[in-house]
Amino acid sequence: MPGSEELTPTILTPPVAGQNQFSLSTNYASQGEVIVTYRGIAGNQPGTYKNNLALWNGSLPNMTVHPLRIIAIESDNQPNSVPFKFAFEPTDYCLTYQVGEDISTMCAMTSFSFFVMARILRAMAFWRCTNVPVTPPAAVSIKILKITTDSVQIIYNTLPGYQPQRYGNWIGIWPGWAIPYGSPEPLGQAKINSDFSQGIVNIDHISLYSGLSYTLTYFMQGPETDERRFSAASLLYFSV
Repeated sequence: MPGSEELTPTILTPPVAGQNQFSLSTNYASQGEVIVTYRGIAGNQPGTYKNNLALWNGSLPNMTVHPLRIIAIESDNQPNSVPFKFAFEPTDYCLTYQVGEDISTMCAMTSFSFFVMARILRAMAFWRCTNVPVTPPAAVSIKILKITTDSVQIIYNTLPGYQPQRYGNWIGIWPGWAIPYGSPEPLGQAKINSDFSQGIVNIDHISLYSGLSYTLTYFMQGPETDERRFSAASLLYFSV
């Protein structure tokens, strides 16, 4: 049998102005409330799939402590904006978006601070919220490093401090323009075998054909706890 041949993938744009990963942003409303805007991947149903938002003390999420507050996403609309009420103090905060009820499904984050403006305006009776630029990864993402006729090598990024092996993260590949929710068994898959928040994983022993398109999907929970694959966090469409 002939050996494997290296291929050159063409990354495809998600349909209807969609995106490959989740995103979060905040706008200041009042000292006791911020407006959170979220956007997810195509096919996600935030309310039905029990997505939620979690508030953390500090500019990055620390999963060794409990979040300050969690609110459920009630609507299936996306993109969408929701108010997040909390008695904010003059300090740093971050919000994470979960694609399930468990905090371990966090797939996007945004940081903001009441501290800088509070110091400047401490003589005034209110604080002002300032978004903090996020240098670390702000969302779970995947990227193709190398692809052959029988394998694909993928770089993955999760949120800072996240432990993907501990929480059963994995990546699957499907032929065509696949939507992960309730999808059939993948053409191939690989578990994340490291608890580093960034790494490289290989999906081997598959057959990829020139002229066809494929879908890679990153999941935050293993099949044993997520049979219908609701924990999809990032997609990558490509052709070879």
